[in-house]
Amino acid sequence: MAEASVTLGAKASSLSSSAVCAVATALSQVRIDSTALDRLSSSSKKNTTTTTSSSSNHSITVPDFLTLEESRAFLLVLLNSLLISNAPSRIPLLLAETLNSNPSNFRFDDADLVSEDELTCSTLLGISAILDHRSAAIAAFADVAAALSCEALKADVAAFNLMDSGDGHNSKEEVSVAADLRVLLNGSKSVGKEKVGSVARVPKVHASVREHAKAVHSRMRVELNSGVKSAVGSEEAVCTVLLPLAAALFELGKCSLERAKSNLEGIGGDDLKLGVGEIFGNECPVEEGLSSGFSKAVSLFLGKEYGKFAHEVFVLLGLVWKVVAWEAVTAVAVLEAAELNEVIKGAKENGENPKVEENSKAEKKKKKVVLGKGTGSILALLKERLQSRGKIALGTWVADFLSFLDLAKPEFNEFLLKVKDVVESNESRRLPKIPKVISPMFWLPVRFY
Repeated sequence: MAEASVTLGAKASSLSSSAVCAVATALSQVRIDSTALDRLSSSSKKNTTTTTSSSSNHSITVPDFLTLEESRAFLLVLLNSLLISNAPSRIPLLLAETLNSNPSNFRFDDADLVSEDELTCSTLLGISAILDHRSAAIAAFADVAAALSCEALKADVAAFNLMDSGDGHNSKEEVSVAADLRVLLNGSKSVGKEKVGSVARVPKVHASVREHAKAVHSRMRVELNSGVKSAVGSEEAVCTVLLPLAAALFELGKCSLERAKSNLEGIGGDDLKLGVGEIFGNECPVEEGLSSGFSKAVSLFLGKEYGKFAHEVFVLLGLVWKVVAWEAVTAVAVLEAAELNEVIKGAKENGENPKVEENSKAEKKKKKVVLGKGTGSILALLKERLQSRGKIALGTWVADFLSFLDLAKPEFNEFLLKVKDVVESNESRRLPKIPKVISPMFWLPVRFY
C-alpha cells in the first residue's frame, strides 16, 4: 500500500528522482493536480479537430527490456512530460490510473497516440532517475561497508589521513571520503596493523562514485522537468554523465569484491568460514560478471542505444550493490565470528535455534575488540535488526542480512538515516589536522530539494 503521493502538474511543481523511485517501487501513488486537469481538458477541446494520424506517432508501448520498476519510472516520467506539454487529458489520466493500480504488466492497446520522441526520452529519463537516487545510496553504504572491512581486516588506514590544503592539489571528494571514514573509525583499537591495497584505494574509488553521482543528479534536476519539446540533445547530455558513473561503479565493485574476499579469509572457525564461503560463491557476483556488464553498457553507448544503455547501467549498479552488500556481510561475519560459531555449534548439538551460554558470553567479552565509535554503533544497529527474530541458522542469517541490505526497501533507507545520525552525533567530528567541520549531508539516502 502506498505511503504517500506524488503530485504532478501543480504550478511551480517539479518532479524529483526520489519521487520517481518512490512511484517506481510502488511506495507512492500518483496524483494529478486539479488545475492541470482543467488546463488539459480545455486544451483538448481546442484541439479536437487535430487528430494524431501522423506516421511519426505511435501507441504507448513499454519497452520489453525494462524491469517492472523501470517500467513504472518510464510511465511516470512520460506522464509528467505529457502534463508539461498539455497533452489531451485522457492520456495522463490513463497513465495515473495504471500506476496507482500497481499491475505486474502494462497494456495500452486503446491509448491515444504518443510521439516516438516522448517514448524514447521518457525511457531514458525514467531509468536515469532511478540511477540518480540509487547512486547516492550506494555511495553512502559503500563507506559503511569499507569501514567495517577496515575493522575486520585490521587494515592500515593511513590513506585516510588526507586534508584539504586549499591549493587544489587534493580532490575535495577524496578528502571528504577520507574524513567520513576517519569519523566512522575514530577510537578503533583494531585498525592500523595490516597493509591492504583495496583499503588504500578507498578514497579515490569512493570519491569517483560521489563525484559522478552528483553530476548525474545535477543533470536530472534539469531534464526531468524540461518536457520533450525542450529536450533536444537530452539523450546525449544524460548519457555522457551516466557513462563515467558506470565506470566509477565498475571500479567500486572490483575494489569492494577484493575486500569481501579478504574478509572471507579472516573469518574465524572452519565451519563458519566454509558456510559463509559456500553461500558467497553461489550468490556474490564475480569480477567477470562486472566486466561483462560494464562492457555491454559501453557497447550500447557507442551504438547510441541510449535506453538500453541506461538499463545496463542499472543492471551494473545492481551487481555492484550485491558486491558491497556481501562485503558488509563478510566483514560482520569476521567481527561476530564468536557468536556465529555458537549458532553453528548449537545447531549441530541441539538441532534447533541455540541459546548462548553465560560462560560463552564471558569468553566473547574477553576477546571483544574495541571498534571505532561509528563502526561500533553501526554494527550494533545491524545486530539489533538481525537478532530481532531470535537466534537463527547460519544460512538464514546470511539470507536475512542480504534481504535487509536491499536499497529498494524503506527499512534500509531508515537504516541509512540512522547511520547519518551516528555520524552527526560523533563527538569527535572536528578531528586533528582538519580545520573545518565535515558536512554529514551526503549521508542522506534520499535528497530533499
